[in-house]
Amino acid sequence: MKFIVVDGLDGCGKDTQSLLIKDKYEAIGENVILRTHPSTDNRWGLSLKECLLKTGKINHAKAAIYYILDVLRSLRLYYNENTDTLIFVRYSLGVAYIPYPLGKYIYKLICLFLPKTEYMFFIDVQPEELMNRLIDRGEKLERFENIEDLKKTQDKAKKITNDWNIINGHQSVESINYDVNQILTDLDSKTYNLKGNYGILNEFIYTFFSECYRIYDYINSFFKN
Repeated sequence: MKFIVVDGLDGCGKDTQSLLIKDKYEAIGENVILRTHPSTDNRWGLSLKECLLKTGKINHAKAAIYYILDVLRSLRLYYNENTDTLIFVRYSLGVAYIPYPLGKYIYKLICLFLPKTEYMFFIDVQPEELMNRLIDRGEKLERFENIEDLKKTQDKAKKITNDWNIINGHQSVESINYDVNQILTDLDSKTYNLKGNYGILNEFIYTFFSECYRIYDYINSFFKN
């Protein structure tokens, strides 16, 4: 199974590229699963989306935990031998939204215990261009979608993506896809084995965070009544 990660800051074009990658492998008959985080098919992803539209440290902390649960759920359900190619939009790079250097240490833990892959793409676009793209969307901006946070997040992201495939995101969609496909072709030509201790540990982490939030929801509802 190929495990492909497409990441980058908001507005970099990762959703577009992930769909093109999906089409590429489906065209040759592979079973492809594409997961975008925040996802919209479970409470963790929906709650994460809500938190990203709010301000305050509590919502920041809740968003981080919801993000972890959302990603772990996707791994739990789709990281298996029934899938030829699994594509994640946003994965371990989510730690770039956590204050540095804490995010760096969490990233190291993720790399130690969760699945790793050579198919990791970071689409690099300057914050000023990202801000223009986000404004042009005409949608409500999320808590990190401002020039100051984009600059901080990009700086942290670059500190932990040294071993990623860095793609120049200032090109046309077609040129970016060409660069991505060149790397995919090279990786596909190699004998590739997925790395990472996975299974029981992920189940434990997922259950732990789920129970923590079950207790949190109970206490929160108790004080509201």
